[in-house]
Amino acid sequence: MEKTLSISKENIMGQLAGIGSCLLWGLAFVYSKVLVRYFDAITINFVRYMISSLFIFFIIKMTGVQIRLNKKVMTKAAMSGILGMAIYNLFTTLALKTVSASMVSIFNGAIPIFTLLIDTIFVSKRGISKKLVFAAALSFVGILIVVLGDGNDALGNGSIMGYIFLSLSLASWLCYTFVGKSIMENNNRLLVLQYQVLGSCLIFLPMSLFTLHSSNLVIGNFLNQEVIISFIVLGVFCSAVGFIFYSKALVTIGHSMSALYMNLIPVVSVIASWFVLGEALTICKIVGVVVVVISLIIGGGDSQ
Repeated sequence: MEKTLSISKENIMGQLAGIGSCLLWGLAFVYSKVLVRYFDAITINFVRYMISSLFIFFIIKMTGVQIRLNKKVMTKAAMSGILGMAIYNLFTTLALKTVSASMVSIFNGAIPIFTLLIDTIFVSKRGISKKLVFAAALSFVGILIVVLGDGNDALGNGSIMGYIFLSLSLASWLCYTFVGKSIMENNNRLLVLQYQVLGSCLIFLPMSLFTLHSSNLVIGNFLNQEVIISFIVLGVFCSAVGFIFYSKALVTIGHSMSALYMNLIPVVSVIASWFVLGEALTICKIVGVVVVVISLIIGGGDSQ
């Protein structure tokens, strides 16, 4: 009985961690829109993950973690971070040059479906949960309603390269999800996350230096109050805390349910954009939000 209650409590904590991570990631879009008025995407991501790395290092020191990772695990962690943070963001940014933000949301909305298929066929090799499949499909429908509900040409034309970049970003995130979980299950999650973020910083550093050299960056923009607040929210909350929560969800409730919660991201972005940026909140968007929430409630009862 006590063991069952313990498992149930751990499951609830994993569910809350999954929700928390995606709520924070949903805010990232809003504050990134603030920062793009001052900086390019490469500089934003480099500063974001640098702040995140410093914050995680501070937490490690404050909690007194004495464990060390061996070189093989450190390398694997750094590579998974490069996949899930640097490459995912890089390909998404490149895709946005020719593909609409709405299409990016739709591709991301398909992540739970692909995760469920890979998990079922190649990883856990268990039977397909009809309830989870239904939840993933319903969640995807909710994303479509949120994104396309305005009646505008949300999809845009797009280019073949844009869709290739989108596909690569989706693939890199899927790799991060499965590789990341395997590392975090057997090692201290904070230390793994630290090397994941450092790996991303190492990728963005040379690109950021090149961008700074070739652009007319105004250094004084870093002292702007709006910029400082946005970078703190992105670096500390959306990146560090968000990934800490997501790592907890991955290990506790598994790949498929953690991925399903990702469809909260555009939902949170829609609501936060209404509050922070004053963007319209239409009936269709509200209906889409409700559909996504219902799908999460259905899927939540079938997490591992």
